[in-house]
Amino acid sequence: RGFKLLNESADSGHVNSKLYLGYCYLYGLGTPQDTQRARDLFQNYFDSFNHKADQRLIIVDNRVIDLDYLIGLTYYYENSPECIPLFEASLKSNTFVRLQRSDLLRKLASCYQDGKFGTEVNHTKAEKLLTDSQKYGPYEITSTTILL
Repeated sequence: RGFKLLNESADSGHVNSKLYLGYCYLYGLGTPQDTQRARDLFQNYFDSFNHKADQRLIIVDNRVIDLDYLIGLTYYYENSPECIPLFEASLKSNTFVRLQRSDLLRKLASCYQDGKFGTEVNHTKAEKLLTDSQKYGPYEITSTTILL
């Protein structure tokens, strides 16, 4: 029911509904997981704010929206190496909410720890990323975290 209402809201032009609908598709909340649809919704949401072409970070309603992080998540859940440069680009931003920063660092650490997505195994880098993530929180964002 929640997914249906978000979909109706997004269809009627409520911009923020597109962001939340993107999360539904990303994590399969109320609908089958569809990372391409999530990616499209995240991009569409970001584009609706008339940002500069090279701007990848916006602040809306006191929330930091980092397009590289959002699009990186869609590739991460596709097990695609395209997530790595996007996540690395997101590390340059220091305006993340704590939970997102922790999530980003943990996901990147797992890539270097296990050599995921074509990265070289680099335990030193993985350990540093994990240590850094602890400054921001102990969690990775999952579908359960989104619901909290």
